Amino acid sequence: MVGDYKKADSLYTNSIDILQKVLQKPTREFSNVLNDQALIKMYYGEYNLADKLFKQALDAAINVHGEKDRNTAVIMNNLALNYSDAGDLDKAEKYYNKSLDINIQLLGENRPEIGTLYNNLGYLYTLKKDYKLAEEYLEKSYNLKRTLKGEDHSDVGLALNNLGVINIKMTNYRKAEKYFIDAIKQYKKSLEPDHPYIALSQFWLGKVNLETGKLDIAENYLRKSLKTRIKKLPAENKDIWRTKTELGICLFKQKKYKEAESFLVPTLEFYKSNFSDDTEQIIKLYENTVILYKAMGNKQKAEEYAAQLKSFKEKTNQK
Repeated sequence: MVGDYKKADSLYTNSIDILQKVLQKPTREFSNVLNDQALIKMYYGEYNLADKLFKQALDAAINVHGEKDRNTAVIMNNLALNYSDAGDLDKAEKYYNKSLDINIQLLGENRPEIGTLYNNLGYLYTLKKDYKLAEEYLEKSYNLKRTLKGEDHSDVGLALNNLGVINIKMTNYRKAEKYFIDAIKQYKKSLEPDHPYIALSQFWLGKVNLETGKLDIAENYLRKSLKTRIKKLPAENKDIWRTKTELGICLFKQKKYKEAESFLVPTLEFYKSNFSDDTEQIIKLYENTVILYKAMGNKQKAEEYAAQLKSFKEKTNQK
């Protein structure tokens, strides 16, 4: 995958260089090439480079079509996504709302694009911990998708799943569980039984039951989710390792210490090597590994990982 990324990135760079030399003024094609390369940079976490390219693409789009244009609105949405992934949530909010306003003016409110933007804003407000506002936008997205695509569409299931997630954040566990169960029912109407969407809602059902202390049910859902994700997703996909984390914690809480160790320790090492910027998850894994080894009576390992945790927090300026 890295090789494919480098090849695609190089092709886009060459295309941009050629277009800059031959074009007298910006064109839609030039704007699109810049946008596409920015998306690649964003996907691989190169947010500063993506930001620069998205802004160049946006300037070119505005120069060609003006601000109130569909192409301009798409780039604004992508720029907002990049800011959201990079943690600059106020800028993300600004560009999501600009894109939403333009799309509503051009397309009206009853369009799939509007539902997607409502969903993006819902996710953004989840990150900002404004959960009531997040729920409001996610409900708008769900209602619009249900109206436009029908009850049986998998996108309706995804919207239900997202409503479940926000209710977990608000500790409305029963309500969240119902959303996830309903989401799976929706998926099964149009998707294969091992589709990653089903694994997604199974993961969250595992989380709900883990939070409410129903550990055997949580373990069952997490194992189902992990099995599908390993089968359907690339080995380095973060969702696989998030599932392993939660399953490891679930097993630890059931005092299945050796199996918990087989999930938590490799997952910690994987995060350190591949997702070193995800400090919150790495700290969570360190803390649970320390607790695990204490419970196992392995004082040496507990102290070793506690020292690593302290060093990691100091290096990343975490308390």
